[in-house]
Amino acid sequence: MNTQSVCLQCSGRRDTGRPLVAEMGVSRRGLTLLEVMVAMQLMALVLLGFLDTFIQSRRITEGSVMQMAAVTVVAGLVEQMKMLDYDISMPATQTDSEQADHDAFPGTVAKAVPYIRVRLNQDQATWLLCVNNIDSSTFTAPTEAPASTSTLDQAKKNTLGPLALSSVPGAKSQALKLDLWVWVDALTGNDVAEAKCVTLVYAYEFNDGTRVRTVIKREVFVRTPFGARRLN
Repeated sequence: MNTQSVCLQCSGRRDTGRPLVAEMGVSRRGLTLLEVMVAMQLMALVLLGFLDTFIQSRRITEGSVMQMAAVTVVAGLVEQMKMLDYDISMPATQTDSEQADHDAFPGTVAKAVPYIRVRLNQDQATWLLCVNNIDSSTFTAPTEAPASTSTLDQAKKNTLGPLALSSVPGAKSQALKLDLWVWVDALTGNDVAEAKCVTLVYAYEFNDGTRVRTVIKREVFVRTPFGARRLN
């Protein structure tokens, strides 16, 4: 008599010859192939949801980084223009001998006045070609941001970049490339003795997954011999 029979006799149960596990109602049946496949499909759906969320988050983050980089560069240019000499440098009407050798982004053709010298960072300076309208009776700059498909042929295009967004060696990220147009319009009137309206239109592109998106915006401010005032 085995131990199982003794235990059954002590508990008042009859030995049926079947395993104790079966007697207790516990099934020893494994999972079928269909059950495994359904479970794997459910797990795949959950993982795809997480993956899609991650991809969307990455796209939004990269777009925000490019936008912040472009806004920061343009804001730096605006602040420099506010501090330049009103008569001599806004814009310069005499050729700068340093431009040919020190322009970080000289363009495909030689630059001629009028232009505005600005610094992009501690190592790079550039001369921005601009439209200098000294006739206060007309206004040449656009009054709103042009469409993303506009070529702005009436203005002088400046291409800045590519500018690295990270100085960490080995870092991989999209480089910023800005297209920039500048207008300097003279302003006069009953309450204006001497002022210039400076308009900057800038455009940049960034990769959004497999698509390339174009963003175009503008900045406008009034420059006087005594300071500057930004227009909303």
